Amino acid sequence: MKFIFRLLMKEEIDIREKNINLLEKIFKWVSLQPRLVRNICKFIWFITIFILIPCIFILGLELAIKFFESIYIFIFLYLCYLVARLFIKITYNP
Repeated sequence: MKFIFRLLMKEEIDIREKNINLLEKIFKWVSLQPRLVRNICKFIWFITIFILIPCIFILGLELAIKFFESIYIFIFLYLCYLVARLFIKITYNP
């Protein structure tokens, strides 16, 4: 029983390490390409304002949310951009 528990804990730790490595890679990419990420974020806000809001009135709130569920990855990218920008300000400005 202890052996199985140790294996499960090892797999959980490996998954956590992989997730942390992935987040580090994303933060590094975002911090190296701030202009691209900023333009992507402006595009997302444009889509949100000019497409999502009319879709809410046309399709209804529930269908519009289902239609735009894929936008969460861009919101995550925007948050990464903000954190990376804060990190750059803290690191490079004494």
